[in-house]
Amino acid sequence: MLKILAVILVLACPVPTREFGIYITETPKVSLEQALPIAARAAHAEVPDLDNFVLHSVKPRALKNDKGGMHWEFLWQELQFKTHMRGVIVRVYMKDGATAVTQFRE
Repeated sequence: MLKILAVILVLACPVPTREFGIYITETPKVSLEQALPIAARAAHAEVPDLDNFVLHSVKPRALKNDKGGMHWEFLWQELQFKTHMRGVIVRVYMKDGATAVTQFRE
């Protein structure tokens, strides 16, 4: 009985759309499963000590004025940091698999 009540409550609650972020409007030519090894190779080429980093997040994105269009954005964060966080952002574009790598330090 409690399980049925819990299911009814979950289904009755509205889903906040801001939690999901961006919607993928068409089937990507480069899936998330294909994009992960591409992003890992690109990040490792840019940052030789990538073994000291952890994959923090992955999400679909579309930036304004980005001619590449929708992409998968991978964020690696350095595990041990003392004063500043260090990270690598890799974008793998959904239409052709092209990559863009950006390093940052906060």
